[in-house]
Amino acid sequence: MMNSNQALFVVKVILASGAISLAIVTGGPALNIPATSAIALTLVLLPPLLIAGILGLRAWQQH
Repeated sequence: MMNSNQALFVVKVILASGAISLAIVTGGPALNIPATSAIALTLVLLPPLLIAGILGLRAWQQH
C-alpha cells in the first residue's frame, strides 16, 4: 500500500513532468537550435553523464 507521503511524491513528479512537457512544447520552437548530429548526441548523453558524475561524487564522499 502507498502511504500519503508516497502518493504526494508521485503527484509532485507527475505535475513536474507535465510542467516540463508544457515548457518544451510552448518554448521549444523559440529556441533556434540547429538539427545536427553533434547537438543530438550532446542532448542524449549529457543527462546520464551528469547523473553518473553526481552519483560518483556522492559515493566518493561517503567512502
